[in-house]
Amino acid sequence: MKKITFLMMIVFLSSFFFNAFSQEMKDVCPFAPTSTPIVADNGDLLWDELFSFNVTFDGEQGVAFADDAFWTAKWQTDGMIRKYDKTTMLKNDSFLLTPTVVGIRDFAYDGTYLYGGNNTSALYKIDLTAHTSTSVTLTGATIRHCTYDPTAYSNAGGFWAGAWANLKLYPKAGGAATVTAPAPTSCYGSAFDGQTTGGPYLWLFCQTATGTPAGSALVDLVQYNIASNTYTGTVHNCSNVSGVVNDLSAIAGGCESTYDTYAPGKLVIIGNVQQTPNRVFGLELVDWGGVGIKENQKNENLAVWPSPAMVNSTINMISTSNITNVKVYNTIGQIVYNENMNKHEVNISTNNFAAGTYIINVIKDDGMVTKKIVVK
Repeated sequence: MKKITFLMMIVFLSSFFFNAFSQEMKDVCPFAPTSTPIVADNGDLLWDELFSFNVTFDGEQGVAFADDAFWTAKWQTDGMIRKYDKTTMLKNDSFLLTPTVVGIRDFAYDGTYLYGGNNTSALYKIDLTAHTSTSVTLTGATIRHCTYDPTAYSNAGGFWAGAWANLKLYPKAGGAATVTAPAPTSCYGSAFDGQTTGGPYLWLFCQTATGTPAGSALVDLVQYNIASNTYTGTVHNCSNVSGVVNDLSAIAGGCESTYDTYAPGKLVIIGNVQQTPNRVFGLELVDWGGVGIKENQKNENLAVWPSPAMVNSTINMISTSNITNVKVYNTIGQIVYNENMNKHEVNISTNNFAAGTYIINVIKDDGMVTKKIVVK
């Protein structure tokens, strides 16, 4: 009898420790963030706060939005990649990469894969489904921040990357930098902006000295003009974001942008403030068309069809007023069609379009209209 009881106890304890170990490896969050998530959209205003929420731990510095979810990377100790639900903003999955990568500080996203830098010259390509990573070498780099630029190298794509005090452009396949920007100030994250008028730009999430009022959190988004290789002087202080500790203890973290994925028709800058616990936020930077404020479309007088359209077919549009320019963007901000004109009817061939969602920006004599269309 004692032997049976002993064996039953062994089975029970084994089951208990196995489940506990599985829970630890899975790292599924059974509780809500320690501060209530905030989801708000006050219209189509520049720097409108769209969301703000606490992640589970300190040190989850890298942040991005991909595959309809938020992702963070814990640079300290475990190297865990964590997934947060878009709606509830609760952590619902996490995993370690194979092979394991520790120390990722910032993410980039090319529309298919995440990429992360861990303070070395290696940029890790992350498959979110297979939980695997491969790497390319950015020669001479120390990657604390990174972002993907789809317009670089004649639209072949490239990465802007660097450490706290440098910023360089590298080919997507790796190798030596071809552009060196003026030194930023304490840069922790970077994000590409292909939509704001006068761009393309980068936004660098920096620990600078422009906090207002004095003594507030010095977590600033700093604008860099890619074409002119200069900082524009435009700086947005993020100390008023909901949930950010508004004092000198808050530190800038990872940063990324998302086009038409978190919010249709919007370019959103996602930032991660290092505090206890880290705070993730999203700010609306611009609506499609690069104007910062959405155009009034109640009397747009523009018809676009069919939707969905087919690959190797035609997208048609007709307007009661004269059309002067049409641009078509894919979901990572690349311009796939751009034509100036003076006519009321436009036909766009989809022969060179891949299947997916596109944003059509139409400038007319009486204003601008933005449309979304799907190509299958």
